[in-house]
Amino acid sequence: MWDTLIVNPLVQGLLFLNNAFQSLGIPYHFGWAIIALTIIFKVVTLPLNLKQIRAIKAQQELQPKLAEL
Repeated sequence: MWDTLIVNPLVQGLLFLNNAFQSLGIPYHFGWAIIALTIIFKVVTLPLNLKQIRAIKAQQELQPKLAEL
């Protein structure tokens, strides 16, 4: 199940990017494919990261008020 849901799509995406960079004649195409895949993941998870940062800031603003109680 892990292979089907996580590993295979990641490998297929990595190989797709590798082949795309290789067909464009970019040197070190596999390394660039890894970097591109990492950037794609960062962009996809950006909304979750921003929500987490906002929640942490709100909690930090609440903490002094809770400490007074």
